[in-house]
Amino acid sequence: MEVKFYQYILLAAFVAAIWLGRENKVVFLLPFLGLAVFFELILGKLMKYYFDNNMITTNIFVIICVMYYLFLFTRKNRKRLFLVFVALYLLFLVVSMYIQGFNSIMSIAYNAGMIMVILAIFRYLYDLIIMDQYKPLHQIPLFWMAIGILMFYSTSFPILNFLNRFIDADYEFALRMIDMLSIGNIFLSLGYFGAIICQKNIKTSSASLP
Repeated sequence: MEVKFYQYILLAAFVAAIWLGRENKVVFLLPFLGLAVFFELILGKLMKYYFDNNMITTNIFVIICVMYYLFLFTRKNRKRLFLVFVALYLLFLVVSMYIQGFNSIMSIAYNAGMIMVILAIFRYLYDLIIMDQYKPLHQIPLFWMAIGILMFYSTSFPILNFLNRFIDADYEFALRMIDMLSIGNIFLSLGYFGAIICQKNIKTSSASLP
């Protein structure tokens, strides 16, 4: 079973999160990365090996990702916004399951959820860069995650939006498109890794001060 480059980065981020331990300031990041490793490197691989299709596990993990991202970027004084986004996402999820089914890429729910995530990230970045007092951005874990998610979705959106049609029209071509998604996943995994490493760097820098 092939392990892709972004999955190595994801695994490295998980190991680094374990290394950081209780010093990690990103809420539930370690359990989230543990789930990511489980779905990407264990369950997804087993489904692909035994059933030649890991779409169900992919859809489940996408739901976890969208909910976690919404939680992260709305938790600061925006609990009502989080509840509104979750309610809308669940509605799109039901529509997507009815129209597309759980054995296909649920692009309706995925794109709706990620658009809400992007809106929450833009608001977070606006507050961080414009409204709040100056902070070194490279020392803020959520900044790294925000950039990783933005780069991932901006590079993956065109493919994800039409991938079901590609699969129906030309499965071999669709497989090549799926391989191209790995590029976006590299940015995403680097965002996770940066969120961990920047915290360790902060601790190291602080310890070296007189």
